[in-house]
Amino acid sequence: MSEFWVISSPERSKPPVEWTEQVKLESVICVVDPDHQRAGRRVGDLTVRTQQKVLPDFIWTWMSECLIQDHVLSILRQNAITGYSTRPVTVVDKQGTKAAKMWELVVTGWGGLASAASGVHLNVSESCTVCGHLVYYAPTDAARLFDETQWDGSDVFMIWPLPKYIVVTRRVADLIKANSWSGLALKPLDQLKISSETLSPGRLSHYFPEPRARVIGEPLGID
Repeated sequence: MSEFWVISSPERSKPPVEWTEQVKLESVICVVDPDHQRAGRRVGDLTVRTQQKVLPDFIWTWMSECLIQDHVLSILRQNAITGYSTRPVTVVDKQGTKAAKMWELVVTGWGGLASAASGVHLNVSESCTVCGHLVYYAPTDAARLFDETQWDGSDVFMIWPLPKYIVVTRRVADLIKANSWSGLALKPLDQLKISSETLSPGRLSHYFPEPRARVIGEPLGID
């Protein structure tokens, strides 16, 4: 059995929630290349709207934010799962009435940079040192993606430049199976398939809390 797994949105599933107009993104403008204008990190906590009365245990937004029900968070805490923090999510129905108590799962565990043996490397010609735009070639060999020597040992972690793929240990995978949690796909890390040829993940501070992004990302030039 695999020791490391990826949790993600179920394939071809429509998110049961959508951002409300209150959710805002920073704007990044490049003074050198206008094609690099893009959205930056989200400002503030999430507010989402749903038309469903019953929501799954895990929910994924169009922007790949991972939301979890309150009872899921309780079980993660009871089992002392490491490598994440949470942010409150306001869930409202179509009338604007609060509909559920949920949390955004924020990954804080670090699995290091993807191994070069996997095929991942920076596309220097498409990246930009002025505005910080980063473009990488996607992995061609997922079995060689994870370099455990860079891992901080967390149960929940990311491997750069794949921050939207949440990697978990076997301990977390066993919890998911034991509780039959809904709303997610669970796949062995070495079987990960990425359809895109390139990755544009933004900066580490778009995902990690800013102080941690600075400590880890600044020496690597990805903060």
